[in-house]
Amino acid sequence: MEENKKKKSEKLLVSNTDKYWMKTPKEMYSIFNQTDKGYSSSKAKELLEKHGLNELKEPEKESIWEKITEQFEDKLVRILLVAAVISFIIALTEKEEGISAYIEPIVILIILIVNAAISVIQDIKADNALEALKKLQQCETRVFRDGKLEIINAKYLVPGDLVELVEGEKVPADVRLLDIKTATFQIDQSTLTGEPEPIFKDAEPINQDTVELAVTSNHAFSSTGVAAGVAIGIVVYTGMNSEIGKIQEMCDEAEDEESSLQLKLKEFGDTLANIIFVICIVVWVVNYKNFFDEIHGTWFNGCIYYFKISVALAVAAIPEGLPAVITTCLALGSARLYKQNAIIKKLHSIETLGCTSVICSDKTGTLTTNNMTITKFLMFQENTVKNSQIFEVEGESYKPFGKVLNYSDDFSEILKKQNHIACINNMSRLKKENDKYSIIGTPTEGALRVLVEKLAVHDDEFKSYISKESSYQPYNDFIYQNYEIIYTLEFDRKRKAKSILALDKKTNKLVLFIKGAVEYMINNSKNILTTNNVKPLNDELKKEIAGYVSENFMKKSLRTLALCYKTDLKELESMNYRDVKVLKEYFKDHDKILNTEKDCTLVSVVGMLDPPRPEVKDAILSCHLAGIRVYMITGDEKETARSIGCAIGIIDRENSNSCCFMTSEFFQKSQQERLKILNESPKLVFARSEPAHKKMLVEELKSLNFIVAM
Repeated sequence: MEENKKKKSEKLLVSNTDKYWMKTPKEMYSIFNQTDKGYSSSKAKELLEKHGLNELKEPEKESIWEKITEQFEDKLVRILLVAAVISFIIALTEKEEGISAYIEPIVILIILIVNAAISVIQDIKADNALEALKKLQQCETRVFRDGKLEIINAKYLVPGDLVELVEGEKVPADVRLLDIKTATFQIDQSTLTGEPEPIFKDAEPINQDTVELAVTSNHAFSSTGVAAGVAIGIVVYTGMNSEIGKIQEMCDEAEDEESSLQLKLKEFGDTLANIIFVICIVVWVVNYKNFFDEIHGTWFNGCIYYFKISVALAVAAIPEGLPAVITTCLALGSARLYKQNAIIKKLHSIETLGCTSVICSDKTGTLTTNNMTITKFLMFQENTVKNSQIFEVEGESYKPFGKVLNYSDDFSEILKKQNHIACINNMSRLKKENDKYSIIGTPTEGALRVLVEKLAVHDDEFKSYISKESSYQPYNDFIYQNYEIIYTLEFDRKRKAKSILALDKKTNKLVLFIKGAVEYMINNSKNILTTNNVKPLNDELKKEIAGYVSENFMKKSLRTLALCYKTDLKELESMNYRDVKVLKEYFKDHDKILNTEKDCTLVSVVGMLDPPRPEVKDAILSCHLAGIRVYMITGDEKETARSIGCAIGIIDRENSNSCCFMTSEFFQKSQQERLKILNESPKLVFARSEPAHKKMLVEELKSLNFIVAM
């Protein structure tokens, strides 16, 4: 058993036979005999015949006939079918009873036909729904062929193809990145690893023999999305050889087990068949002496007569209405779930859902909204942390509505400056469809955009402003009127900040709006903006602020950003800053970027998270009261997972450390230890989990006789 676990755990790592993550871009070109012009059409066609289409393997589809015959594999149904046939034969021999003798077999057959028809129709509906979902997954991709950049269907990609990955598009295969064309390149890996925030990628080799999916910074994996930037990469795995293909392979390997209802009906059918058989034999044998009654004419006629009686008794004992009742109940349950967008493949699975003893749930988008939301921000009254003020922000998801609690007008000028930074240093945009708000752009910038709209009520100047255009972000648009964006210093992993150089139209002066990691921004800050004007920052105060932010934001699993600005930009103002080429040449030197962002003024610190869905806490409480365990399995960091788990009631805060595990560490324990934890702990959270981890956890729970819903 332990050896099997070790073999399965290998699937948690990126394919470790080729180790493409260790290769340099130059070596990747050499391995695939590739150039910057891409493959020729003939070479691509040759490789396509060798490797096959870039598609996931289609499971064998059942024919209509197979779906129908499947409905008659149940023992109870077969007993009813035999009973109907025997009843029909008896009706043929009982000529004096006329048409009434045929009512019994006809009713049984109608029930069986209707029962089979409902199940087959449900199965076909589920197949059609799944087919529709598969069509949505088809995508086109940009590939270099014959020296030109072409757009082709992704299924025609082959290993070695040179592709261009562009913001907003889907990654068509597993790709080793060769060159990042923009300042940053981000991939949304939530579908694969469960991480809510896009991951920054680069083309640098990773000097490790093994590497996990979540930290493979030079790969983009099939089915994930490009959140920001443009990159060139080389396809390394397609179809079933990709990481998403391995997940499907693991799903295909899972045994198609009978549901608890099917097992119960099978047991009931076996018991009923045995009882009926015994009753028939007993009734027939008990009447042995009556075979010779003169009324029957002959011994054989008497034998047949009492055989008919015993069979009639058996037919009467069969609950022919049971399959119809079961199917009707399951069909009604299916209809209710269908209204909630659930796809029901087999009717019997509905009853299994009702018997569930453990629910294993993902976090991002399931227990949480999958929308980053700023829940608090920090501002300063004087140049001491003791006089700082943390403001709580109401609201959830990307709805631009919500009050700021304990707000004071003393902070109006600081708040206005914060709004300008959050608005101008932001590439996202709010949109609304069918009464639902969403954002175009990254979740972090979307959260800042929404915060600005929530704070509009505290800007007196905006209250008198009447927009001529319809917009879902009027306050942001109002702020934009006062600035002209000159240049963008994109985020990079070294400095962990992003800056926007803008021209203040009111003063005709340049201003740099900066947002970034708290530690970097505090160290770079020369001053701090307080209610009593700008105050200088010393090393002692910087350390004090960093500690305060860590205690009140980071330890509560909030993602933090510091917002700063800088107006002393004499060197930039002395050059022709309106010429993009001039600025681009100037900022080629990375030290120039660092110097430009240095000696800025710290305005505020914002804290954000992916908030739990409002209904989740009550749902989990209901599960616990019903005796159903709820485990959270997420790709997030341990502290974030633990915090969310406590907030929604999956684990108790006082026992949270002993109930929260890094999944890789959990599987390093012996099997006996793992099974003991799973058996004895009704509340658990697993962090940094990958798809294969989830399958392994379900297998171990099933070995303890739990009925598991994933």
